[in-house]
Amino acid sequence: MSDIKLKPCPFCGGETQHGAYVAYSLDSSFDAIECENCEFYFNTEKMSENDAAFEFNKRPIEDALTEQNAQLKAGNTELVAKIELNNKLLAAVLDNRHGLNGSDFCAIECLVKNNGMLLQKHKEPNNA
Repeated sequence: MSDIKLKPCPFCGGETQHGAYVAYSLDSSFDAIECENCEFYFNTEKMSENDAAFEFNKRPIEDALTEQNAQLKAGNTELVAKIELNNKLLAAVLDNRHGLNGSDFCAIECLVKNNGMLLQKHKEPNNA
């Protein structure tokens, strides 16, 4: 029995197990990892169980997307921190309004509003 836990079926997400796959039409059987749901099988005839589990669990696209997702989350966290810092700086400027003309004040208010919308967008649970 392999020490490596098998990932779910790459096609339907069903449970998988290592065992003998019976090919009824050929009246024969061979070692395989089989999905209990959709009957997909991965032929492991000439592999050890550990090698078979390792090969079956390879998901290069899934692994690449997981890595890309982690990078995007890190970038999103950095963006949120920058927006929060900008809001603090803008609030400090607004608190010390001396020397601001009307258009400066309007521009700062617009930045605060835009930062607030960006912050809300990037802090939503589905983006976290």
